[in-house]
Amino acid sequence: MLNKLDVLIGGWYKDVPHLSKKGQDWLATNVWWITLVWVALGAFGLLALLPLLALANGLWMMSGIGGAVNNYFGFGTLFYVVVAIISVVVGALAIAPLKVQRRKGWSLLFLAIMIDVASRAVQFLFDYQFFSFIWSLLEIAVGLYFLYEIRSHFITAKSSKKSEEMKKA
Repeated sequence: MLNKLDVLIGGWYKDVPHLSKKGQDWLATNVWWITLVWVALGAFGLLALLPLLALANGLWMMSGIGGAVNNYFGFGTLFYVVVAIISVVVGALAIAPLKVQRRKGWSLLFLAIMIDVASRAVQFLFDYQFFSFIWSLLEIAVGLYFLYEIRSHFITAKSSKKSEEMKKA
């Protein structure tokens, strides 16, 4: 399913203006450390956010409001934290293959963006902030633009001599 989505979105970006070859090469070479910075900031953000969320959830409970508001806040908080953890883990898994320009790294970044798309769609269903949703779509479109600019630089892993010999036998 992810491959079909990749082909579909790749078709959308086929006719847009492209970065120079030098710009694409630079981005493809350096995307691994850009991802590393993104993962580090995401992990730091999660660590900083967890105590604040616990405190805020406790204040809601002590205020007596509780009920539906607390359930909504609790679900939204839990959803945000779970999606953020998944996104950081997927990004971390992408770093090593990105460093050696393997397709797996590119695919993991694509997966992280698709997780972000799903997360923002669910967020919109809960808060109905239209302009925030439009801004999210623009952010995702720009991220996908840069991701598709370097897509051709990432190759599938070459099979080893041993596996090639086994195929011949």
